[in-house]
Amino acid sequence: MKVLLGEGKNNTMSEYKFYRAPAIFAEKHWDIIGTYMMNALPAFADRDESVRVSLLEAVVKEIIQVWIVIPTAPARLGDIAAIFTTYIAEDVITGEKKLVIYTVTSNAGNLKPSVYVEGKNKLIAYGKAHGCTKLVTTTESDIIMEKARHLGGKIHHLAVWEI
Repeated sequence: MKVLLGEGKNNTMSEYKFYRAPAIFAEKHWDIIGTYMMNALPAFADRDESVRVSLLEAVVKEIIQVWIVIPTAPARLGDIAAIFTTYIAEDVITGEKKLVIYTVTSNAGNLKPSVYVEGKNKLIAYGKAHGCTKLVTTTESDIIMEKARHLGGKIHHLAVWEI
């Protein structure tokens, strides 16, 4: 499996496919997927080796879902343009389930807006099939925030304190 590092920026408007990777695939390619996930952890998350091990365990147990964006051009087969990860969170008080976009990492430069629309639609369908009522994420990235706004997301604020 190849990973787009810098060369994807020259192919910013290629066609891409967004799909859920089976846990066995994510485990087999953990060196790459784990690196993507560690690089995209929320700013308030720890980043030591125990976290990497916990992430792998969560992927293998399908607590975390891995979603991959790949180019459809035959010459680019095997490249990874982006990886999204999600998990289902349940509010212990209300019982409401939400599909949480946990990490987003892209090495392909500026993906077409249709990739994000396809991704959002697939994530919403997955969440709905699993009893979720909302698709949510937190981010410090202005780019992700703007994409969320463009896709009709309602923007809220999050405050974090160290304990």
